[in-house]
Amino acid sequence: MYSFLLALHSLVRWLVVITMIVSIFNAYRGWLQARPFGAASRQLRIVTVTTAHIQLVLNVSLYIISPVVHYFLRHFGEAHRPYYRAF
Repeated sequence: MYSFLLALHSLVRWLVVITMIVSIFNAYRGWLQARPFGAASRQLRIVTVTTAHIQLVLNVSLYIISPVVHYFLRHFGEAHRPYYRAF
């Protein structure tokens, strides 16, 4: 399950980057040409926000089931020792 979510997370991050770049380009082009915010722009905004939210849900899911986090929580005393430096 963890490996599948990690691979899906890696795939979705590129979708987020691509949709963000396209959205920024579309907004900049619309601003330069003084075009109104139309239906296509609205759909692009919805797709961008949806992919970003999916990425967020995958992030939280990966954090919850991460073996590193589970190890840290089981060995909290070891992992969270104070560090003292002698001068």
